[in-house]
Amino acid sequence: MPHLTSSVLFCFTLLLVATSAAPSKDHGNSYKVHRHAVGSGPKDGVLALEKAYRKRNWTPPEGLTAAVAFHRDIVANPVHSTIKEDVAVERRGSDIGTVTVEPYGTNTEYLCLVQIAEQSFRMDFDTGSADFWVFNTALPAADQTGHDAVYSPTQSRSFHSVPDSWFDVSYGDNSSTKGLVGTETVQIGEITVVGQAVELPSTVSSQFSGDTNSDGIVGFGFSQTGNSIRPSPMPTFFENAAPKLKANVFTANLKDGTPGQYEFGTIDPSAYQAPLAYTGVDKSGGLWQFDLSRYAIGPDTYAGTVSPAIADTGSSLLMLDPAIVNDYYAQVPTSTDDFQGKIFPCDTALPDFSFGIGSTMARIPGNLLNYTSVPGTSDCYGGVQSNLGNGLNVLGDIMFASQFVVFDAGAMRIGFAPHA
Repeated sequence: MPHLTSSVLFCFTLLLVATSAAPSKDHGNSYKVHRHAVGSGPKDGVLALEKAYRKRNWTPPEGLTAAVAFHRDIVANPVHSTIKEDVAVERRGSDIGTVTVEPYGTNTEYLCLVQIAEQSFRMDFDTGSADFWVFNTALPAADQTGHDAVYSPTQSRSFHSVPDSWFDVSYGDNSSTKGLVGTETVQIGEITVVGQAVELPSTVSSQFSGDTNSDGIVGFGFSQTGNSIRPSPMPTFFENAAPKLKANVFTANLKDGTPGQYEFGTIDPSAYQAPLAYTGVDKSGGLWQFDLSRYAIGPDTYAGTVSPAIADTGSSLLMLDPAIVNDYYAQVPTSTDDFQGKIFPCDTALPDFSFGIGSTMARIPGNLLNYTSVPGTSDCYGGVQSNLGNGLNVLGDIMFASQFVVFDAGAMRIGFAPHA
């Protein structure tokens, strides 16, 4: 690429508006719900990288696949305990509700307490997908093991099957999450959605069955092209909420080292350092996809052909074009590349990485790009890894740790600014 010189993760807060497929009595009120998840578990770069490949239906390198089983054996299982809820209702005469959650372990994943009918689940809120699915009684008993809660549609008076509908999400290892579809009453804190499409898998891939912390996924992509329900896609939770929002927008405020926030219906000007840098979104693939104008490594800016990107709260790492990865680690002379991906001595000072949004550069500090230590070594695992040339740059939780992000479905754009 031409080179130019220039001077140039369980924890979050969910804020959303009460909504429903039918009129909701909660509309116009706001609520605050606090949740404390107790437990711990180490991050693992190999497992995070494999998960990212599987999610995008990218076949992992053979060496990485062989390493996954070994890493699952040596990484300690998280310590589980009961979630303690402290619920406080705050009415501010607005359309905004707040659900606060604190980090689980070392920010390996982001979970929120979701109530489906009368039962509560810990679920992953994911801007990189458009499906709402939950562990349920149709799964084999082995896949239900380890989950504190498993949804049972036969025990719910509000469940309604959607005849002749199904879903099937395939992954790069030829495994999948698939099953039947119904509608349910979904509640987060005091916020309720009636008639939400819920997918009930009868089988799940190993990356999901092995994660007993999460009971499912709530996707915030675009249903018409990203939702896997067939023969006709069904709206996401956010799409059902949109008509009741002050604005068709939500924000992710997941600052490193602090409880994070998702806010629906408004943009909090105190949460970021103005101005916001916006760029248009291409939703044709069902994702919050946008063009990157350029990128920078430390003080050096690179221009040339750069694949489009997505902002994905459901991924941990930065999965970038091989050329970008090579440019980055060319400035880390102690780095090496093996079956695990890019690694380097843990005492290495990493350069910043910045990506271009129009005329603005959004910066990710180098200290956030040291993802985690490699077990049994003095090396660390890079937060910048290759997308294997699959033509999509995935900006995961490492990016969100440095950037306040606006998802504006009304204007079909995405915005970035440093955290306040």
